[in-house]
Amino acid sequence: MTIPELNDLENSMSELKDIMLATFRLERICVWVADELNLECPQEILTAELIRFANRLDLDQATRDGFIRADLVFLAQDQEDAPRYAAVEISWTVGQWDIDRARRNAALIQQATGIPTLAVAAGHRYEEHLNWREVTWVQLTAS
Repeated sequence: MTIPELNDLENSMSELKDIMLATFRLERICVWVADELNLECPQEILTAELIRFANRLDLDQATRDGFIRADLVFLAQDQEDAPRYAAVEISWTVGQWDIDRARRNAALIQQATGIPTLAVAAGHRYEEHLNWREVTWVQLTAS
């Protein structure tokens, strides 16, 4: 292999590593948030499923685009084995925008599926004076 080819391979491997680490972290956050909410067996909902949900709803393009780009959506079971979705927005510092997105996404998922859906904001900290109505806070620590 030539030096440019090795550099390309190294860059590709680095990108793959970054993707794998991001996926691992998201899976950990999914399990962590589910545990904090007393939910079991969380299964992350992929973008393809969110698109399917969006297709059931009459959404304007901006709402649709934001919805299918949700930070994290998962399906789990509550203590009575009933299904529950969670729409999670993740930020280092949670702001009102994150809260509003979590609330909106939870409402849309519940409308599309008929299954109760929790709105969740997760992060290291949050801004003061937020409207937490119908949104659950989960603190994620740096460790």
